[in-house]
Amino acid sequence: MSKGSFYEATGRESVSASDISASQDSYTYNYRHLLPASPQAKILDLGCSEGISMEWLSQQGFSNIVGVDSDAVAIKRARERLNGILPEDR
Repeated sequence: MSKGSFYEATGRESVSASDISASQDSYTYNYRHLLPASPQAKILDLGCSEGISMEWLSQQGFSNIVGVDSDAVAIKRARERLNGILPEDR
């Protein structure tokens, strides 16, 4: 993996599946009411890290999602997480 990765330095790769699920549950509670009504809406996730929120957005029915992050390791993890969920070019 890449040296100097914030993703690695903060231990994000050790976050458990139950922690991810709890985060996504909190997104539903706190943010679902703020999402666009149309599932075709374009959504940009700045600082997407490993794609947990993008995965949640896809579970809410959105597919026109683009994630941006400056950390190459986090982007790699996001691509792994979202493989088969969102189009390849995202």
